[in-house]
Amino acid sequence: MTSSNPSISIIVPVYKGKIYIPQIIKQVDDNAQNVPENRVELVIYNDYPNESIDNSINISSDNLSVIIINSTRNSGIHGARVAGLQKASGDVVMFLDQDDYIYPEYLKKQLAVMKDADIVVCEVVHAGKCHYSSSFRFENVVTADFLMNNWNSIVSPGQVLIRRNVIPDIWINNIIRTNGADDYFLWLLLAKTGIQFKLNEETLFEHTVKGDNTSLDTNKMMDSETEMIDYLYNSGLYSEEEKKNLFKLQASLRRIHIKELEDYREAFFCYKELSCDSLNNLKDKRVGIYGAGIIGQTLASILIQHDIDVVYIDKNADNIKADLNVYSLDNAPNYFDLIIVTPLPGREKIIADISNQFSCNIVSLSDFYKLR
Repeated sequence: MTSSNPSISIIVPVYKGKIYIPQIIKQVDDNAQNVPENRVELVIYNDYPNESIDNSINISSDNLSVIIINSTRNSGIHGARVAGLQKASGDVVMFLDQDDYIYPEYLKKQLAVMKDADIVVCEVVHAGKCHYSSSFRFENVVTADFLMNNWNSIVSPGQVLIRRNVIPDIWINNIIRTNGADDYFLWLLLAKTGIQFKLNEETLFEHTVKGDNTSLDTNKMMDSETEMIDYLYNSGLYSEEEKKNLFKLQASLRRIHIKELEDYREAFFCYKELSCDSLNNLKDKRVGIYGAGIIGQTLASILIQHDIDVVYIDKNADNIKADLNVYSLDNAPNYFDLIIVTPLPGREKIIADISNQFSCNIVSLSDFYKLR
């Protein structure tokens, strides 16, 4: 029987992250005030030995305590999470990254959905928009089958509230040294034991995407996933046939990462080749950027710097948070002088599909930089 008011530990590894400490404490403090019947514990594990974090913390919630651990050596993200877990005392835990953001009612609403389940996953804002959509349905992709046969559909462990007693010893005792795949490792182990992922469709969490995110470092991520596959293979949990599937998963993940790398490299060279003349020629034009992902956002920032009038067009417009106007295909105006299609896979089909709706010139990103 599970407690109706479980204690909660929020574990935050920080690395060169002193600047984030005040906002981490405020986020957790705000959450603690919304669950006064639950004891909340914040465990901050400082994984940067050269920078000590002060233990003098101001909090306002009577049910919140803060533990700060200054490490003497760098452990990496997986090692830091496990070290924080070993100091934590909560019945349920979450692993929060230092620069991510949980909404003030995260704990309250996650617990309300979790009830007697072992793990609950909420919707997330990723790269400025809700991660799950009509074409990437939450209930279809956060499943044991999808995780085992496709890729990690859980953007960040900050989406997840999990009962401490179901975290496998294999995850605790086999530390992935290269940052990147330790959370995927945990989800696959849980999926293998038959634990069901309960879904909370409310958006309660925002994942920060920056240039130094491990998930954007293709080589490190592939190395980390190799470690993960090795641990899973030797865990004793998988049959010989399932072990073959592990290597199929590894090959599939490599193909995905290499394709992503090719896409980003193409986008980089497009940005690099943009001339001042071609940008100046757009100053009196109305430009639509089709696709509000990372590539589209980067292009928008370049155009804005050159005082170009730009908006987004995206099929998931309702789920996108952006400083610019965002239109869906259904309500996009037909006043554009130019539309730039930023998704690189399938761009020819996208251009063909929307060409009947808009009377302006529609080009792919790679063709855009050639415009003069």
